[in-house]
Amino acid sequence: MEKWTSIEIQGERKRIAFFLERNDELCVEDRELLAAFNTIDEKQDEIERLQAELNALKENQWIPVSERLPESGQSVFVACLTEEGRKYTGLAQYFGEKSVLEEDFIDDSCWGEESITEYDEENDCYWVKEGWFEFSLEGERAYRLSDPVIFYMALPELPKEEE
Repeated sequence: MEKWTSIEIQGERKRIAFFLERNDELCVEDRELLAAFNTIDEKQDEIERLQAELNALKENQWIPVSERLPESGQSVFVACLTEEGRKYTGLAQYFGEKSVLEEDFIDDSCWGEESITEYDEENDCYWVKEGWFEFSLEGERAYRLSDPVIFYMALPELPKEEE
């Protein structure tokens, strides 16, 4: 069986399309070729669908923080490791260095005891310190995580409500 280049395949597709547009009867070889092209198109669609599914699965895997960090401020599942070697999970947000201004994110009443900001003399502003913070929907208190985060995972999309 001879291999065709993509240019040859495109040429054959155009030739067959020309005959079909004129309602000409296709010979047996052209009908077989048309069926093969349709099968190739279906397989290509299936490959693209499977690739999209694979990409979605990769997004919902635990990612080592040594490999990469999430976008600053993104809420994620985290896996932490205590000094005793116990693992646990939770919801948290990572803030990169000088990525979130204090005034854009917090007020004095919603954070724990420790100072979570640092002053930037050059820009005369306060930044949230780099690190991992517990995520809370209540917004009353949030604390810097005391244990190191070793893995994180993006949150899945919310289910679509049926009307």
